Amino acid sequence: MAELGTNHRFRRSLLYANTAAHIFWAVLFFYLIWAGPFSGSSSWLDRILRFIGCDFCLSSADSIQTAYQMGRLELVSLSLTMLGSVVAIGAFSGFFLIRGAAMSAAADESKLEMKRSLPALLQNKDIVAAIVSDERLVLTLANEVKDRIKENDSVRDSDADEIARAFDE
Repeated sequence: MAELGTNHRFRRSLLYANTAAHIFWAVLFFYLIWAGPFSGSSSWLDRILRFIGCDFCLSSADSIQTAYQMGRLELVSLSLTMLGSVVAIGAFSGFFLIRGAAMSAAADESKLEMKRSLPALLQNKDIVAAIVSDERLVLTLANEVKDRIKENDSVRDSDADEIARAFDE
């Protein structure tokens, strides 16, 4: 029973210490925010600090100015520029790599699909109907057949009749 009371007091003291530490950090944080970008000679905080006599507290340190004086700002900007350039080059090369792989895969897949489904889609009647519907194509094919017959007289009459019947259908 005595242990429970001691443990309870210990927890309560830890809670008070934790609360005090949080209040201290909150006050310090708000002071740094107020004294940093919003510092001015006429602020009420400056008057209080002058009254207390804390000269060190009145000097506001600017991290950008300090980094510039030490030469670290150029190093940081150079590092960020190089990092941005590397990321941009990587993004462009990755885009073109993925694009090329996707186009190659799509071409391979379309070739396989055409080999698989084209014979079932196209019948001789469909091809002949497409050719007959275009007069210019009919004349071009007729001239081509006539030229081949002149060059190579090996076309038999039965083959010529079959070609002519295909156009009549």
